Amino acid sequence: MAAYFGNACEGQKLGKASPQYMADPASPALLRTHVPNVKLIAILRDPIERAKSQYKMEFRRGAETRSFSDAIRSQLVSDALQEARTLPDSPDTASDCYIAWSEYGRIVGGFLDYFPRQQLLVVFTDDLSAKPVSVLRQVYAFLNVDADFVPANVREWYHRGGVSYRYPVLQRLISAPWVRALGSHLPPKLRGHTVRLEIWNAQGRDAGITLDPEVKKAAIQHFQQDLRVLRGKCAVRSPWDSRFGM
Repeated sequence: MAAYFGNACEGQKLGKASPQYMADPASPALLRTHVPNVKLIAILRDPIERAKSQYKMEFRRGAETRSFSDAIRSQLVSDALQEARTLPDSPDTASDCYIAWSEYGRIVGGFLDYFPRQQLLVVFTDDLSAKPVSVLRQVYAFLNVDADFVPANVREWYHRGGVSYRYPVLQRLISAPWVRALGSHLPPKLRGHTVRLEIWNAQGRDAGITLDPEVKKAAIQHFQQDLRVLRGKCAVRSPWDSRFGM
């Protein structure tokens, strides 16, 4: 905690954003134990698009060699799904979890087993893209902070990951253990620059990745059931409901 909030002032509201909190099945219980009064914000993306984004990242890193359709087809099998839902978040398991980590109804519902509904805000990336200021003010109201603050860069996009790095040699250097170890001791501002450099380098070639029609149909049918769970537990309707025949 000190690595993130060591310079915080007394009474200041603190937060951290990470997809790993949703991905790891151990997160709800751990958060309940250590920060029981935490306010949780789930920012959800079209589940197939989220799976595609993760696939591209794993492909870029060299951890994935299958086509997107082959990967999704294999993960829609019942046994594979059941196993993926229990796997902890780690680089070794990520390529097995494209479908499982897009099951928002199951995942967010798991948090509601540990936290009351009023501690959870659900928003959607479609809305964040289309009306960012409105979504920000929704978040501000939930956190009870100044709702009039609008960042000057609110409409800028900073990361659109491709299936390859701009400069693979640069990524190998950035990923070297000694560079990672050195980076952990840098001042926060310099550490932020190295993160931005890595994000920039990830925006390389982006092949047209699509699903075979029968695989897409199976994925849509799978997520229909999960979206019903999300709607029932959180009383929200997603912007992509119509895309999934909801």
